[in-house]
Amino acid sequence: MMYCFAFISEDNQLVSMIKKCFCKYKDIHVTYYDDPYTLIEQMTVYEVIFIDCQMIKMNYLTFLEEIQSSECLKVVVSDYSYIHIESVAYHIFYYMRKHYLIDDFFICLKKVMNQLTSCKQKKFVLVLKKQTISLFYDDIVYMETNKNYIIIHAYKDYKIRMTFKKLISLVNDEHFVTISYGVLVNIKYVSFIDFKKMFVVLENQKILSLSQRYQKNVKEKYQCFLHFPLLK
Repeated sequence: MMYCFAFISEDNQLVSMIKKCFCKYKDIHVTYYDDPYTLIEQMTVYEVIFIDCQMIKMNYLTFLEEIQSSECLKVVVSDYSYIHIESVAYHIFYYMRKHYLIDDFFICLKKVMNQLTSCKQKKFVLVLKKQTISLFYDDIVYMETNKNYIIIHAYKDYKIRMTFKKLISLVNDEHFVTISYGVLVNIKYVSFIDFKKMFVVLENQKILSLSQRYQKNVKEKYQCFLHFPLLK
């Protein structure tokens, strides 16, 4: 599973040190910012944000106020104890000291990863060349192929260039099931399945074809989700 972090700082030396710390973690993609306004616009992409509180372009408390409603974990970085005290009101997750950056980083990252992996609502994250998509699995209704693309149907549609085989390898949630080649459905959004006429009805009234090849697996998955005993 890929995680998306952000780090905001105008201190090039600090950024360089943090990059060295993150370089060995292949499952963490970090985007670096020096402009808080740009980061605020892209907040929904990230699970964790590291904030250098010695910002010039925006007061750190103003920044914390702007992102307070975000569900991401917030880590502040500073050498001033009063900043730690002031930022507590904004529900920060952890405080890192600049002068003990390396030691604090690895302690912090361990706590962050434990929190993310224990999170009940896991995320589906795709880091592509031109875009990053981060969605809760529970928000995805279904995904389908469209020529050389995958369409992700959530609260809005996302179009990415990817094979269905690659998509299957990336999805890490037990509630998704293939109903026909090229169509992956979140079983939570299934309203009705007709195993005679071979179609699936979603809660939004969307009707999708069910393939004979996947019928048995879909039936088992659906009955398991509904807590029905499997019929012989």
